[in-house]
Amino acid sequence: MMKYKIYLDTNKLYNVFPIEEPFNEQIPELRKFLDEHNLDCVSICLPEIVIRERVQQKLETISEHINKINKSAESLKGVGHRISKVAPRKDYKKKLEEKVKDFLKENGVIRIKMPSIAKDDLIERAITKMKPFNDDSAGFKDTLIFLSIVEDALDKDTSVDHYIFCSNNPKDFTSEVVKEFEEKTGKNLHILTDITKVQETLDVLIPLNLHLEKRNKEIKELILKNIGDIMSMINRETSRRTNRKNNTSALSMISFYEDSLAVNLNSHQRKEEDIVGYNYENITFKDISELSQDLFRVAANLSTNIVYGDNKKDRLYDGLGTNAWSASVDLSTFQPNYSDSIYNNSLLFTPNAKNFSIYIDCDVNKNTISPHLGLMW
Repeated sequence: MMKYKIYLDTNKLYNVFPIEEPFNEQIPELRKFLDEHNLDCVSICLPEIVIRERVQQKLETISEHINKINKSAESLKGVGHRISKVAPRKDYKKKLEEKVKDFLKENGVIRIKMPSIAKDDLIERAITKMKPFNDDSAGFKDTLIFLSIVEDALDKDTSVDHYIFCSNNPKDFTSEVVKEFEEKTGKNLHILTDITKVQETLDVLIPLNLHLEKRNKEIKELILKNIGDIMSMINRETSRRTNRKNNTSALSMISFYEDSLAVNLNSHQRKEEDIVGYNYENITFKDISELSQDLFRVAANLSTNIVYGDNKKDRLYDGLGTNAWSASVDLSTFQPNYSDSIYNNSLLFTPNAKNFSIYIDCDVNKNTISPHLGLMW
C-alpha cells in the first residue's frame, strides 16, 4: 500500500494566543480530515527546526508581553498605583517543550530529526544561492527544513512515494527544489500553500473521489461574490466596538487581543480614533471544513487598507460645514474595489494592508454566507 507524508513549515503553525500553545489549529484540522476519511496511509510530520523555531517564537512572545505589562505598571505609578513588576520565570522553555510533546502525541505527528549536512556544504549552498536560499543568501532555516525532508525520504521506508510540503513561502521552494528532491530520492515532492490544497491533492492522489477542488472552487467563488457582506461585517463590528469606547480606545483593545483581530494600528503614527473603516484588498483561504451537507465553514485571512478620517477642517468640509467622517460616512456601506468612490477629500488611505482573521459559514444550497470574526491563525 502506497503511503504519503505531509510536512508543515513554521509559517503554517504560527499563533499568538493561547500564549502557552506552540501551534495553531492547522494540524488538528488536518488530523480530523485524515481520521474522517480513514487515511492511515498518510502521516503528518514536523521537522525539528520547525519545532525549535516555534518554541523560540513563543519565548519571544512571552518576553514581549511581560515587557508590556511592566511598562503599564510603571506608567500607573504617577496616579498612585503601586503594581509589582512581573518577574520572568526560568522554566518557560521546559513548559513549552512539554506542550510540544503532548501536542505531537495527541495529533499523531512524527518528529523529523535535524539533517546531517556538513557546515561547509551548507555554506556552499548559501554562497551559490542554491534554493531554498534566495538572492540575499537568506534561507538557512528553509534549507534545513528541506534537507530534513530529503533525509527522511532517503530512509528505509520505501513505501512512501509522495511527499507534501505546506508553506507560505513558495517563492523559495521552487521547481528547482522539487527537481533536486526527485533526483536525490526518486520520489515525488508537492509544494503547497495551504491545508485546503493538501486535502485537494490527497483527494486526487489516493483518490478519495470527494471532488474537493471543484467543491472548494464553488465555495470560494460564493465568498468572493459576497465579499461586500464581509467588509460590512468588519466595519460594523469595529464601528460598534469603537462607539462603545466613545471613539477612543476600543481598537487598541482589539489590537492587544490578537486572537480576535490581527491589526497593527501604528502605521504612519495616525491616531486610533481617526480610523473610520477598512477597505478590501485581498482574501486568503486557510481551511474549508464540512459542517453538514451543503454547509461549510471557511477560515480565511482578510487583507484590508485602513481608512482614516482627517480631522483638519479644511479637508473635512463636505459642503454642509460638518465633519465628513462623523456626519456623512456610513461604515456599513464600504464595499470592495470602489476606491474612487470613497477616496475623497475626507478620507485617506495607508498603503499597508491590515489583516483580520475571519471564518465564514457558507450554505452552498441556499447560496448564502455568514461571516464572523475568528481566531488568528
